[in-house]
Amino acid sequence: MDTVITFDNTEGQGILSVRANDYGCYFHFRRPRTATWFGGHGTIERYLMHMQYSKEEREEIRRHFNSGLNKDYLNDLPALKELLRPLFPLLPKGRFAVHFHNETNDWVYKKSTEPGAKTGWEYLQDDKVVDRSRMEALQQEHAAWQAEDPEQRRRTDIFDYKLYACYGYGDLRFVATQPSSETNMERVYYYMDRIKEGERPVVITLSSFYSGTYHDTDPTFDSYRYIIDGHHKLKAYQCLNILPTFADMIHLMDSPGDAYFDLEELADVLYPWQTKDILENWTDVEKYFGDAMSNPESKIYPYVRNGLITSILQYGERHEAFYVNGRIEGEEKTWNRNGQLTALNCWKNGVMYGERKSWHHNGQLSCIVPLDDKGEVHGAVIHYYENGKIRSEQWWDHRKYKDGYSKTEWDEDGRIKAEWCYKNDQLYERKEYDITGKQTAFYRLDEKEHKMKEIKSGM
Repeated sequence: MDTVITFDNTEGQGILSVRANDYGCYFHFRRPRTATWFGGHGTIERYLMHMQYSKEEREEIRRHFNSGLNKDYLNDLPALKELLRPLFPLLPKGRFAVHFHNETNDWVYKKSTEPGAKTGWEYLQDDKVVDRSRMEALQQEHAAWQAEDPEQRRRTDIFDYKLYACYGYGDLRFVATQPSSETNMERVYYYMDRIKEGERPVVITLSSFYSGTYHDTDPTFDSYRYIIDGHHKLKAYQCLNILPTFADMIHLMDSPGDAYFDLEELADVLYPWQTKDILENWTDVEKYFGDAMSNPESKIYPYVRNGLITSILQYGERHEAFYVNGRIEGEEKTWNRNGQLTALNCWKNGVMYGERKSWHHNGQLSCIVPLDDKGEVHGAVIHYYENGKIRSEQWWDHRKYKDGYSKTEWDEDGRIKAEWCYKNDQLYERKEYDITGKQTAFYRLDEKEHKMKEIKSGM
């Protein structure tokens, strides 16, 4: 059964949109209203922030829906399109799809790994709204909160201070475009009663999608579903643990530039430390904003790192590097809280090269990783025990395991434990030894079954 209808929106003015790329997305109505983005910091966290968005402004959109939001449109998609038509002039020009989803019919509520199983879904909403007039007060509150921990076990930056973060457990994420402080629980209870009676009120969402080539330079991305109408309905579905019925308008972008995640636009509405953190943790930020990062007239330039900068990390480590337009040039060093050097990297033109080194907390060398001029691992990667003896040695050939017996492992007394043989970048043979150096086991890859098998004759 067809659950989607597509069309070309020729009358769009671009007032209402979801702007997205592979890093984040935000709901835009004349300006950014709610943004979500990846956290970086070595985690898969997502952050959420609501911006100023008055009830009067939201009513400009909601007034288009006077009726028709309690109907099953699964068999009448043209009627659903007509219901949504008043919004078309507000949307961007271009190709759109309208999907109708309920708990009975289609792929959006199924896991690919468990045929027929229902998927998880998530409703993201916070109670806080960016108020740039309170920046100084927030900084004072954060400083006082930090001062409560004299041993500085807690090194939370102001960026993380009371910021909504989630890891996400569902395959489908709905994002509120208004804070939870505006939720009227009487309305939620009203919709809960209607849902219990068998009705399925329709939530209206807006999203964007770009189908790339899946290469690093052209990634595919699918934004979250931002709520146009139905916050109380969705909350009712959530309270009842029932899969929501919703109609999703999707902007099918021809290129990433059709509705991109514009950090310069966000810089006008986010807190400065949020813009700064995005710049410092977005791996591909130069790909999108390289020119702006080097332009003193751009809105994000004031937040770009330049010169020798020393910073204290979350757990008290000290980090030091020289930056040119947000990019490290030369040595990058990290020390632990006791002042012991723990990491040393070298950078040139945005590429890490030479030897990456790390140290144990007792000062002994922990690891050496050789990199070529392209930043690819090439040569012997060596790991060390805290007593200074070599733990393992693995030879690489430009990001690939070197063919032959290219990895060896020793115990803390320097006695050989195992050897690995690689073929076409995958493990092919392995030998194991006892403490006397005698070989005790030999394994070889069964290329038909794609698993290692012990070979007694290879002893």
